Amino acid sequence: RLLHAIKTLAYGLPAHAFMDYFQMSNEFARQNCKEFDKVISLLYKEEFLRLPTKQDLNAIIALHKKVVGVDGCFGCLDCTHTYWKNCPKAWQGSYEGKEERQSVILEAITDHHCFFWHASYGYAGTLNDINILNLSPFHQTLVNGEFETLEKEAGVVPYKILDE
Repeated sequence: RLLHAIKTLAYGLPAHAFMDYFQMSNEFARQNCKEFDKVISLLYKEEFLRLPTKQDLNAIIALHKKVVGVDGCFGCLDCTHTYWKNCPKAWQGSYEGKEERQSVILEAITDHHCFFWHASYGYAGTLNDINILNLSPFHQTLVNGEFETLEKEAGVVPYKILDE
């Protein structure tokens, strides 16, 4: 069961693609992948996909000041396209970017050690970086003040997006 889920992820194919090889029904193959996703999420989400604590934030800012020379820098935000070879025909127009290939976008914030502090995946390839930032859950934490509260608790001067 574990090999089925890993092989499905590695090849980027639907769950039923290997059901003959692993002798699973279509429903069982799909359920197997869902269970694998839940277990991975339970194991790693709390540690690896979370907002930083006060201690994390202080360490990240000190690291960036020492290495990059920028005071108050939280990390690097970027978007990258993953090309989608098997995009369904009906969705191709929505996911076709400027490279004229269908793609899905990953938005991520990492620190100097390439630790992901934020990751959001699944945006259509037609969107540009500004549109993705506006849709981003991290951007929402900046706008609603949740991240500002964390910065104040850590003793960091908060960055304000909207002038008040």
